[in-house]
Amino acid sequence: MALIWDGTTNDRASTSDINGLTIDTTCAVSACGWCTGNTAVRSPFGISNGSSLQFELLRRSATNDLNAFGYSAGPFFTNLALPASSSEWWFWALSISGTASGNAHLYVWTSGGGWTSSASSAALQAVSSPSVIMWGNGPLLYSSEMWVGKTLGLKIWNAVLTESELQAERLTLLPKRQANLTHAVPGVGDSSSAALRDIAGNTWSLTGTITYDADLPAGVSYGAILSLPGVQSITASGATPKVTLAF
Repeated sequence: MALIWDGTTNDRASTSDINGLTIDTTCAVSACGWCTGNTAVRSPFGISNGSSLQFELLRRSATNDLNAFGYSAGPFFTNLALPASSSEWWFWALSISGTASGNAHLYVWTSGGGWTSSASSAALQAVSSPSVIMWGNGPLLYSSEMWVGKTLGLKIWNAVLTESELQAERLTLLPKRQANLTHAVPGVGDSSSAALRDIAGNTWSLTGTITYDADLPAGVSYGAILSLPGVQSITASGATPKVTLAF
C-alpha cells in the first residue's frame, strides 16, 4: 500500500527523532526512497531546523528535473531528469560527507533512463542542529511545496553509503544495510499508523490526511530485516506485508 499525497493541503509526515543526523562540514548522511509524481515546485523530503535552515529535494519549476535546495540557497546539483509520466515510479538517493562542493551526491533511477548521478557543484547550506525530518513535504518553511504523488521506502543512515550500496537499496523497501541505520519507514499499510511505522523505532506524526493504494514499483520486494530490535518476522501477502513486532 503506497502512501498518496494529494498536495491540496499541507500534508506531510514528520519526526523530531533526529538520532544525531546533521548536515555540516564533517557530516555523514545517506537517504533514499521511492516516488511517483513530477508536479513543479514540490518536495518529497527535507531536513530543517524549523526556522531558517533546511535541506530539501525539489522538483524544479522550469524543467522536469530533481535537485536540492536550502532556504534561499541552491541549487546544489546538476538537474537529474524525472519521468515524463506522473504515474511512473522513480527512485532517489543522497549521500553527503560534508557541505563543501563535491562532497554530496544526488542519484535518480528511472525505468527509462536508468541510474543517473550528480556531485554537488555548490556548497550545501548547513543544517547543523536539525529539529525535524519531513516526508511528503520537504521544507517546513514553504507549506505550498507539499508532494503530489506516492512515496514508499524512506531510509536514512548516519553514514555515507557508496553508490553500489544505494543501488542495492533500490530493490527493497526494507533496508539492506542495517549498520548506522537511523530511520526506516517502508510506507506500507492500510492505516496511517501502519504506513508510518518506523522499524528503527522513531515516532512519525501526520499533518493532514493520506490515502493508499496497492501500486508498488515493478521488481521491488519488501525485503527482510530480522536483526533490528523488536522485529520478529516479515511476511508478504499480495500488496500488504505483515510485520510481527515484540517490544
